[in-house]
Amino acid sequence: MHKVVGIFAAAFLAILGFTGFCMNWGSMVEPVIHAITFSPSPTEPTLVSVPISGKKTILLQQAIQISNRALPGAVTPIIGVPTTPEAPYSFRKRFPEDLNGSGSSEVFIDQYSGKVLWVKNIRQSSRGDKVIEWIGNLHFGHYGGRTTEIIYGVVGITPTILLITGFVMWWYRYQRKNKKQPVEFYDK
Repeated sequence: MHKVVGIFAAAFLAILGFTGFCMNWGSMVEPVIHAITFSPSPTEPTLVSVPISGKKTILLQQAIQISNRALPGAVTPIIGVPTTPEAPYSFRKRFPEDLNGSGSSEVFIDQYSGKVLWVKNIRQSSRGDKVIEWIGNLHFGHYGGRTTEIIYGVVGITPTILLITGFVMWWYRYQRKNKKQPVEFYDK
């Protein structure tokens, strides 16, 4: 069982390890990916709502309509409501072909003026951005739907299984090695 579980999990654990490294060290990995794919590195926008004196914030319904016009054809699985006076509305958008269930596109809207501050459209992403998106999809198992997500869940418990079966194997070997052998006396 120890060997079978280890062999089964090895490929998935290698993928998880590599993609996890890429995600945790994104500030170093992403420029390399953009260089390899000959695509420009995106500049991060300043996402700040500018308070207008005497004007209230726009309603959530208005912000949703603006985000739907910014990315038509996408559904909105996640809505970020501003928590500070400078925070914008944020909308995570999902197109039908998107592998990520929570979407890979985003829209940020100024909470006072309703101006679109930034749109990230996965359909118009560079090759480098698509590779980075695929790294996340590989890491979380989105590429094969619910089946690969379940496999990844099972793979997640394999280190525990390997620890237990490895300990049992060691214990039996230890018991056999340290088993007292009867002492034989020879008369000459």
